Amino acid sequence: QQLHSKYPRKVTYIDHSDDNVTGFISEYRERNLGRIRQCSSACDISDPNQEFASYLSSFLDLYTAHFVKHVTVNSPRNRFDKPWMTVGLIKACATKNKLYKAWVRARGSKKEVAIRDSYRTYRALLRNLLDKARDDYYSNKFIKCRSSIRDCGKVINQLRGKSKHLVSPNYV
Repeated sequence: QQLHSKYPRKVTYIDHSDDNVTGFISEYRERNLGRIRQCSSACDISDPNQEFASYLSSFLDLYTAHFVKHVTVNSPRNRFDKPWMTVGLIKACATKNKLYKAWVRARGSKKEVAIRDSYRTYRALLRNLLDKARDDYYSNKFIKCRSSIRDCGKVINQLRGKSKHLVSPNYV
């Protein structure tokens, strides 16, 4: 079973650049969000909680429009171009990362050597599994295209990273 998204992943970050801040402040003033409602004792005041919720909603919409940016990331790290990565291998990579973090946190303690050894063993085992999965994937591709030299050449160029265009994965 393969675990791949059809699209590259999206990353959200907050950009507090000067242009965004000035745009936010000017629109804040235009919308008159900072006004304080002044009312005499005779005037009818609606529910303050409802007014605050309305203000907060408007403020957050304005903040999101000016500061929150969504960027599409298409890199080898999001497994878009590694079709041999299965669900099990992805989980194993996450486990390896957890072991590494545990080793970093344990530095200087009595458990450091044991955690380091377990991390190194797991890392070596995972590396072998990843290499085998990649080799199996490409050997299957060669078996499928063994009747056509042109298709074999395309697979070789893809392996070398010399394809003329971005080869779209077959799982999209």
